[in-house]
Amino acid sequence: SNPLKFFVKILKNNEKERHPEILRVLKSVCRMGIKAIAINQELIHRLLLKDEEALNTAVIDTHMDEKLFKFIAPIENGQGEVRVVDQCFDPAGRCIEFPNEMAYLESQLDLFSELCYGRNYLCKRSIEERFPIIGLKENIWNTHLPLDIRASLTRLMLTIYIDAEPRSELKCPDLSRAMEHTEFSKALQWDKDYIFLLENVGEAQDILEERYKDTILARLRMHPDEITSGDRTETLT
Repeated sequence: SNPLKFFVKILKNNEKERHPEILRVLKSVCRMGIKAIAINQELIHRLLLKDEEALNTAVIDTHMDEKLFKFIAPIENGQGEVRVVDQCFDPAGRCIEFPNEMAYLESQLDLFSELCYGRNYLCKRSIEERFPIIGLKENIWNTHLPLDIRASLTRLMLTIYIDAEPRSELKCPDLSRAMEHTEFSKALQWDKDYIFLLENVGEAQDILEERYKDTILARLRMHPDEITSGDRTETLT
């Protein structure tokens, strides 16, 4: 826990400079592969989101609803609310104001999504208050935001609202099997023949009779007793 406390202390002591790379370090210890590391998630959550000093210095305070996505930033007369879409990015999604804060905000969103990864409900309860589902949905589709921010919001939507109870992963059976090229070709030809039979019943009957005529005649020569017509037996010549 000491290294994590050390990194959070750097964030608290460098509020003006902002160090998104440290948030990326914290993000990297939240899981191993596809397995969440709950003890690290909850420790980072406590150090950042349950500590008043860290909330005021190391975390960008954001507010989101279905129309606005805002954050608190330093302005000329102190601190004030800044609209992310209107004041930080132009219509093409290029950052025009607060570039350091925007880079930090992107890393903060990614860290929040990792804190919630693996259905960590302790972290979810704190973070979902900041990001209601309606606000996430509207801003994910907001083309005035850059793709990186929208991608971070999408990951947040996934870990907070989609990968959550009562949803569960459905494991579908694997019905495929490896086939040699010759087997695949035979199977493909069989499918084509079957479709042709369904679509051309009359013509298919003539083709089948022609294709298997020799086989049928050979069998009938070996078993002439199988040739019947009505109630009488015919002799094959």
